Amino acid sequence: GLARASDDVIRDFCARKHLPGTFIISLGTLEPRKNIIALVDAFEKCARLPKLSDVHLVLAGSRGWLWRPLLQQIARSSVRDRIRVVGEVSPNDRALWLSSATVLVYPSLLEGFGFPPLEAMACGTPVIAGANSSLFETVGDAGLLVDPYRVDQMSRALAEVISDGNLR
Repeated sequence: GLARASDDVIRDFCARKHLPGTFIISLGTLEPRKNIIALVDAFEKCARLPKLSDVHLVLAGSRGWLWRPLLQQIARSSVRDRIRVVGEVSPNDRALWLSSATVLVYPSLLEGFGFPPLEAMACGTPVIAGANSSLFETVGDAGLLVDPYRVDQMSRALAEVISDGNLR
């Protein structure tokens, strides 16, 4: 199973990957049912808040079907310089990406069994997930569940988790 990387290893990884100190990660195939377009909308909303002016969004995962609209949306985004699409993450690097992130967002609309939230929790990283299907059982009270169709709810949850150390 995955476990949190040490602070030194996280620091080295972030330097090597040129990662900012605070970033949201989404880990999963870039396809419509993963609802990444709503996540980018939510990120745009909360990224405008002065206290979140240094937060970035990292989209990790292979390109699934119908991923082009997502790339077009990012290209049009007012905060596109703070959004990175990093492609598929090697199994060896999963714990590093998750340990380095401030929060994992998994806004899936339909999910059989969501592994990234479990992996993030194993790495000590807070989770915001879509309140649907099996994610209730997976995340339990170790994360915030939001309505994946409500961008405002997702945006509020992001702002809360990032700016509130106690909640994290």
